[in-house]
Amino acid sequence: METKFCPECLSEIPEQAKVCAYCCSRLIGVSCIECKLLSPSGARKCCHCGSLLSDTGERKGIEPFEIRASLWGTLFTQFKLVPQEAYFDGDKIVVR
Repeated sequence: METKFCPECLSEIPEQAKVCAYCCSRLIGVSCIECKLLSPSGARKCCHCGSLLSDTGERKGIEPFEIRASLWGTLFTQFKLVPQEAYFDGDKIVVR
């Protein structure tokens, strides 16, 4: 069986290991820019410090849109004449 050494504790572990059996440090994953530790592949936030792992910026494929509740539904459920509005953008959600 092929082995390798853990970069944290220098213990000998199997080649296909994803987590060290001795110190429990992750060996495969996405490196955080802030704390330099590894998080699971596909993670959006660092599991250690909570910072974003990738630039979320403007999300592709999401066009801004607005939803407005019907006047009658709002009147019957909330006893108001002003319908609720929701605006969705790539960065924010505004509910009025």
